[in-house]
Amino acid sequence: MDYYFEDFTETNYVKILQLAKSKCRFCDYEELLDESQQNIIVWRHDIDMSVHRALKLANLERENNVSAVYFVHLNSAFYNVFEKVIREMLKKIGSMHEIGIHFDCGMYEGTPTKSKLEEDLDYYKTILEKFLEVRIKSFSFHNPTKEILELFSEEKYAGLYNAYAERIMTNASYCSDSNGYWRYQRLQEFLSNENHSRMCVLTHPVWWVPKVLPPRERIQRAIDGRSNAVARAYDEEMRALNRKNII
Repeated sequence: MDYYFEDFTETNYVKILQLAKSKCRFCDYEELLDESQQNIIVWRHDIDMSVHRALKLANLERENNVSAVYFVHLNSAFYNVFEKVIREMLKKIGSMHEIGIHFDCGMYEGTPTKSKLEEDLDYYKTILEKFLEVRIKSFSFHNPTKEILELFSEEKYAGLYNAYAERIMTNASYCSDSNGYWRYQRLQEFLSNENHSRMCVLTHPVWWVPKVLPPRERIQRAIDGRSNAVARAYDEEMRALNRKNII
């Protein structure tokens, strides 16, 4: 099977953006729900692992005059929203594109109720709006099960657009880069399909890197970058405090 790892480079990403831009207009979820609108696309990023990669893609999109929605994962094991460096990067992304909530139902024991989901979404919304100085309008589920998608299929919860709403998933064509390869259709082929006039594209920034790599190496790149950054922060703190850093 050809996984097309060569697709997942920064250079090819720009080509894909240019193709999408030539085919349709970039929009948000509110406009996508207006079924009178045609030749439109929501370009969505779930930031599961790498804010650094997200900022790189955000800059490429700005340079190509297109808009995207970046969903921030407050429960991620791979980055901390409250770190100064991460916060500043997310604020830069928010100055260029829409920021949303990437919500993980896996943190619950069992299946959450609608009231609990809305309570937590409202709480996360308050945190992100205050901390990143942005307006939160939408959310996406992180690795949702079939049960979660069936249970929470409405267009809005806690006043936020649901990226997995039944009407969105039914009335728009969908393509995703989940797991770092194309499980269904290459994005280039998806965008070139004349039958797709209303589209949702999901990417995960960690997959898009400067050179061709298999998915596990792309993940390791992010893990090593995070580890090295933590080590540098410790060493810099020891120097700033004029303390011995014994090896």
